[in-house]
Amino acid sequence: ITDRHDTDDLFSQLCMLMTRTDNLVGIIGPTLSLAVHALMPIVRIHKLPLISPSATATLFSEPTFSTYFGRTVPSDAHQAIAIYDLLAHFGWKHVALLFGTDVYSSGLANALFESDLIVRYSTALPDESDYNATLPLKTLVSTGSRIIVLLATPNVANNVLWQAVQLGVFETTVWITPDAVARQVPPDKLRP
Repeated sequence: ITDRHDTDDLFSQLCMLMTRTDNLVGIIGPTLSLAVHALMPIVRIHKLPLISPSATATLFSEPTFSTYFGRTVPSDAHQAIAIYDLLAHFGWKHVALLFGTDVYSSGLANALFESDLIVRYSTALPDESDYNATLPLKTLVSTGSRIIVLLATPNVANNVLWQAVQLGVFETTVWITPDAVARQVPPDKLRP
């Protein structure tokens, strides 16, 4: 199953597979945590194993999911540890945490909330590429936060970073993002 950001398409692909074959024994794919999460109810009902080559959400390690789910990569718990270790390396204990509401971003955020970091400000960002982040950005500046951990999909992150540039917040702060954001939204490529 290939994933696009369209849940209906995923269901359509799965239904086609199930109706065209009498001996469906498992599913390989999708790659995105969001897509795996959407398919899990059907996978559980039909007791089909699902293997994802890159879905990393920590929630898939819970017993509810692990019966019919396997992955070929470690969970986001490892990425959360790496982010925490980076912050600890530089002695940054006070952070602002901006995170998306998708399973990937919120899983990373939850792991950081459970650490001994002091989160001066946090907010969940809606999954909208045109979200007005002015208020959250001004609020985090008013808390004195200089270290900002941004955990969101590349589209949401691009939007927030662009607004941070426009408000003069980007240049006066340190931003930590997961590799998916850093690869797709390098600072010199922020949308105008």
